[in-house]
Amino acid sequence: MSGQLSFFQDTVPARPFATDDFNQGVYRIPKADAIKSRYIQHNGPTHKRWLVFDVDRPGGGIDWRDMAVPGPNIVCTNKKNYHSHLIYGLEIPVRVNAPDAKIKPIRYAGAIENGLLKKLDADPGYAGLICKNPLSDYWQVNTYEPYLYTLDLLADYVDFEPYQDRRKHLPDYGLGRNCTLFENLSKWSYRTRLHTWDKNYSQWAEIVFRQAQEYNSRFQNPLPFSEIKATAKSISKWVFNHFTPAEFSRIQSARIAKYNAQRRRESAEREQLVLFALKANPGLKQREIAHNIGVSTRTVKRYVRNIKGDTPHIR
Repeated sequence: MSGQLSFFQDTVPARPFATDDFNQGVYRIPKADAIKSRYIQHNGPTHKRWLVFDVDRPGGGIDWRDMAVPGPNIVCTNKKNYHSHLIYGLEIPVRVNAPDAKIKPIRYAGAIENGLLKKLDADPGYAGLICKNPLSDYWQVNTYEPYLYTLDLLADYVDFEPYQDRRKHLPDYGLGRNCTLFENLSKWSYRTRLHTWDKNYSQWAEIVFRQAQEYNSRFQNPLPFSEIKATAKSISKWVFNHFTPAEFSRIQSARIAKYNAQRRRESAEREQLVLFALKANPGLKQREIAHNIGVSTRTVKRYVRNIKGDTPHIR
């Protein structure tokens, strides 16, 4: 067994989803049995070690060579129609639904995944829960790149321009769905917690979980239940423990202080503009100064009073 296949086997979840025939259903079974199945769950619910791309066309297992993309670690090809799964392994898995998950690396990995999807012309409808099992003799299996990838290395092959604006969600594919769910559910949880201080943790966790399910239902290819549950648990626990009434009061006070400081700076800058205008053209009327600066005449009059008090030679 090659190093790539050995590592794949080592990182399969303890009780993955697996099947030989989708018509017969997909079930969690012990790893020892799952690795003999034709299809297997390649990632656990909290970390993404493997990026899998479904290329539904003959030759998909080899034409990546002509697409200016890095070589897959593993390629599983259907011997009948030659459709393939291209499998890339990550040196450091992305924490997606773990308690210490951060949105920045999830978005970074999601942007890379979507960039490779486009370059490989892979199927955006692939759900991503299970893949063709490279440990099964049912497929034609080839191994290529022997070393696992860093996200930075994969990033060298994709165009990040479509994903620069962080105000926009990533496409609803792969990690893009995880990123969108994490962002939406986090924002919703902080807002909703303001009205649910009276709920205990169990009640609060159930509220967050129901909302996570609702967000997930909006995806064309929803995330699996295990990932929704893990994301909801991570966010509900963090918000419950860290976003307390005392913390909210502290945040509000800090925001008000920051806002007031900014208002004072802006007011001082406008006052300096009035002083400059009066010195440069003493005959300029106050309403003209107000129009030029973009403030009311009353504001200019107040600035003039302040300036005259500090600068006696101005009349």
